[in-house]
Amino acid sequence: MAAELGEVGAAAERVRDLSIGEIGVEGGEALELAFVEAANNVIQHGGITAGEWLDIALRSDGAGVTLELQDQGHPIPAHVLDEASEPGDAFAESSRGLWLIQTLMDKVTYTSTSGINKLVLFRRR
Repeated sequence: MAAELGEVGAAAERVRDLSIGEIGVEGGEALELAFVEAANNVIQHGGITAGEWLDIALRSDGAGVTLELQDQGHPIPAHVLDEASEPGDAFAESSRGLWLIQTLMDKVTYTSTSGINKLVLFRRR
């Protein structure tokens, strides 16, 4: 998808619609919300410029659904990843996206290698 905030909603609906048959309505909606948080973070904080792309892959197997997001923006700083395990201030309007993603998903992995950032979200059946 084009790395633009205006594209996130339609892509999120597609993620939800494609995953509901595999992981149910609750799982599909959780994956949709996690995708919105992740995509918005990449676009707003990842140093992506207009015209660049956020690559998305959605796979299903007997265990559940995996959503992979790849970009070539700035990697997530290590301290941000470390702080993501704590919810922080419940009334804060920012800095909760990664924590929310981890809370909604059964497994979250992040790597940044050779300029490619990869966030993999997994939700069990």
